[in-house]
Formats: sequence, structure tokens, C-alpha cells
Amino acid sequence: MVPDDHVDTVKADLRAKVIELPTNYFLPENPSESQVEGVLNRVRGLGLISDELHDIVAKLEK
Repeated sequence: MVPDDHVDTVKADLRAKVIELPTNYFLPENPSESQVEGVLNRVRGLGLISDELHDIVAKLEK
């Protein structure tokens, strides 16, 4: 899980890696779009954005 404001970036980076090295993700060479989406759907938001997480951590460190 990643902060909500990072989900799109993480998915874009992951898509590139899945297409480049699909067998690292237990996919066949030349995976279908459906197979790639299956991997990307594992990326989920936390329900918080980065700033909210930073605020929480800052409060806990006090």
C-alpha cells in the first residue's frame, strides 16, 4: 500500500517494469494487457496522502 497521491506514479513505474521483465512477476513473455493490469491492481492507496502521513509521523515523534 502506498499513499493515495503516489498510486498513479507507482503504477506507471510498475507497468514499465512488468513489460520489461514480465517473468519477474510470474507472467509469460509478452503478457496480455489483462495480465499486466492484474499486477497493477495489487497497488492500493492507504486512504491518506503523503502530507497526512508526514503529519501523523511528526505527531508520533513528539
